[in-house]
Amino acid sequence: MRYCFRGISNCLTTLKVYCQANKAKAYGAIALYLAILMIAGMALNTLFERYAIGVDVGEKYHSNNRTLFFITMEHGLTMADIHKGDFIMFHTNKLMPYHSTDDNIIKRVLALPGDKVDIKNDKLYVNGQFIDKLYLLTRLKKKPQSFDTSYILPEKRIFVFGAHPRSYDSRYWGLINIYNVLGHAKPLFD
Repeated sequence: MRYCFRGISNCLTTLKVYCQANKAKAYGAIALYLAILMIAGMALNTLFERYAIGVDVGEKYHSNNRTLFFITMEHGLTMADIHKGDFIMFHTNKLMPYHSTDDNIIKRVLALPGDKVDIKNDKLYVNGQFIDKLYLLTRLKKKPQSFDTSYILPEKRIFVFGAHPRSYDSRYWGLINIYNVLGHAKPLFD
């Protein structure tokens, strides 16, 4: 960002010298004003491409306590950048049949490559530790044990878990590819 402002400063200095040399004060002032607006717009655009504020809309169905997130867009994340417990924002790529649209959503990382995930009798276990039950079977019109499975997470795959037990998450639609991760999200209030 400092390089951006250094370039802005150089541009404005050049413009000022040009206007003084040509004694075009009125036009120079207008040009200077327009240049400042244009450069400020570019700086804000850069800022908004990198950072955002997100809301956990899933919680609106479960409580009045909504969580706000500060999102940092980070292109080219690797598995070394992601840790258990991190909140990440990722692109859903129409995780059918539960997300019929392309959305960006936030979930907490629960398991990483090499971790063992078991869903037995509609209960989720990670590395042998009980995490939670699968609450949405009725809503999804699924029979008990429909999601029962056991696997070790492969490379570049992440198991995510919702903020509320009745969230749609990796229990229902599977693993997230690292390439779909857009960045980290930090809760603003805990």
